[in-house]
Amino acid sequence: MTTMETLSADASGPALPEAADIEAASSPETGGGPAAIPLLEVRAAGRSYEGRSGVRTDALVEASFCARDGEFISLLGPSGSGKSTLLNLVGGLDHPTSGEIVFDGVNLAALSGNALASYRAEMVGMLFQNFNLIDYLSALENVTLPMMFGPRPVPRRDRRARAVELLERVGLGHRLNHLATELSGGEQQRVALARALSKRPRMLLADEPTGNLDSKRAERLMGMLHDICKTAGVLVIVATHDEGLAARFSDRIVRLLDGRVTDEQFCRMPPARH
Repeated sequence: MTTMETLSADASGPALPEAADIEAASSPETGGGPAAIPLLEVRAAGRSYEGRSGVRTDALVEASFCARDGEFISLLGPSGSGKSTLLNLVGGLDHPTSGEIVFDGVNLAALSGNALASYRAEMVGMLFQNFNLIDYLSALENVTLPMMFGPRPVPRRDRRARAVELLERVGLGHRLNHLATELSGGEQQRVALARALSKRPRMLLADEPTGNLDSKRAERLMGMLHDICKTAGVLVIVATHDEGLAARFSDRIVRLLDGRVTDEQFCRMPPARH
């Protein structure tokens, strides 16, 4: 039974795999290989909206691509091209009006409301352009908070240690007790990144995460995302309009225009197939 099937069947099931387990499962030595089974499959997914006047708007049209553990994918396109809509579908925040989103072999449309909430809480970390931190909480408290919720909350004795470790990893070990309002924009985004990783998700979705950062801080954040992707085996999908950053850090670029996937481009040598 896959991790997703376990979540669907019983929200109180076994703990999610640690990063080391993911890396071992996908390594050539264990016979897995990242090319074996896609973690994520977007199958001709579409999303349409109908306004009060009855006019239909197609925000996404028959988008298809697959992604594996430990892959860094950039969704590249101008504003209004469908990048955020696609991320919302993949993250379980919205549902397609056509096609399918399949994660770890499970169609998200088949999940109950509780199972879909479990998917969002346990499988997906999300990073937004506007940080979405709680202003009156410290950096440490912002990172700790998500660990208290979901079908499998992190034990109280482990929360602080994990939050400290994550904040140190993003270079904020000296800012643990500072309120969100006392941090710079770059520091707030790094706190948000640590928070997104607090439940050890298998997939990290970032919607224009560098949009409010200067070029230096944007490059630093993308470097952190790439490092997390490759060292922890997390699938990272970033929506961006910055072609330079996408080309530098991505394994693959999926281009969108007017709601359609127009092209896929490998930026690095694709994973070896076994």
